[in-house]
Amino acid sequence: MTKLISEIDMPTTKTNILASDLTKYQQVEENLKIGKESWIASFGFGYVLYHQEDIRKILLDQRWHNALVFYAAVNKTDEPEKDEYYKKRRTNILINLEGDDHARLRSLVAPSFTPKNVAYLKPFINWITNKMIDDILVNKKFDIQKDLFHNLPVYVLCQLTGLPAKDIEIFNVWVEKAFRTFGLNDREEIQRIRKEQQIIDDYVLNLIEERRRNPQNDLITQLVQAEESGDILTNEEVVMLIQVIMSSGIDTTRCQLGLCLSYFANNPDKWEEAIGSEESMNRLLEEAMAFDGTIRNVGRFASEDIVYKDILFPKGTFVVPALNISNINETDKKPLTFGLGIHHCLGTALARLEIQEVFSILAKRIPSFRVDSIEYKETTDAIWGLKSLVIEVE
Repeated sequence: MTKLISEIDMPTTKTNILASDLTKYQQVEENLKIGKESWIASFGFGYVLYHQEDIRKILLDQRWHNALVFYAAVNKTDEPEKDEYYKKRRTNILINLEGDDHARLRSLVAPSFTPKNVAYLKPFINWITNKMIDDILVNKKFDIQKDLFHNLPVYVLCQLTGLPAKDIEIFNVWVEKAFRTFGLNDREEIQRIRKEQQIIDDYVLNLIEERRRNPQNDLITQLVQAEESGDILTNEEVVMLIQVIMSSGIDTTRCQLGLCLSYFANNPDKWEEAIGSEESMNRLLEEAMAFDGTIRNVGRFASEDIVYKDILFPKGTFVVPALNISNINETDKKPLTFGLGIHHCLGTALARLEIQEVFSILAKRIPSFRVDSIEYKETTDAIWGLKSLVIEVE
């Protein structure tokens, strides 16, 4: 007999995605305990899923839509036409699209992110990493998060996309503004964000027109020329894709680099094993990302009434697949670090390549170090990671 989800007896948690007095790792410990006893728990306005079997089924079921689209309708002003424009714009970005619309855009951009098609970046990643390490190793103590990991992914994505690296600080602003557009802001802040968004739009549109006149071997040119069964991308879609790629690819990678080094610092025996061989390093990097990933949870909502396990999840029900908890509690299964389903991470191959190459260099150039201080981001930040990681080379 089918029961309503709200009638199911289950544990409760307040420590997964909501603000808490607990640290992020204390939150993880609390939810690890719950996940060992139950496949689901309730929290303020939804349900957390802990077991990989259930998480996989939810993420592969396209009736469950990306919950980020909820933010598309927030941040209203006294200009309803502009509000509607920005609502539509946020709704139509790749990470919020579903069904045929999502499949169309993904099919046009995905070929650029296959392992084969990002492999050419390896020599550049090697060169820029060594160059940046040369600069920071003039001191024995330095903030590796700020001095290496923060800007490194920006340089790599500039090389990929064709965006000029001289404007790296502009792109760092992009990342900050991109995530703020999905937050709750007052009217004054909304106006500032929209003005900055227009500047960014104009910047990319100028590059698009330049690439139409003078094609290059870069992603902007590939997107401008992308075609599938006669279908091409509009300028607005190219602008959106470039901004999504930059905003999602920069902060996640810079944060994951710091979290991986922090993981090894907390597990020196694993670091000693990792620096022994490329195979060990890559295997233990996967372990580090599974244990301490930048994306710990994802949000989904029921686009219609859905029955799962003889339980009715009414239309609009919000669920949080806890990827991190599943990864830690179920080490016998392949981790879901980069997600699953139609919204799995587009840049998985590039992220792996970049992280593996950077750590292969660190193993040679900074094989021995100690952590002097570490500062984490806010526990409620969507992208988990470090603000600062000061190390001293031994």
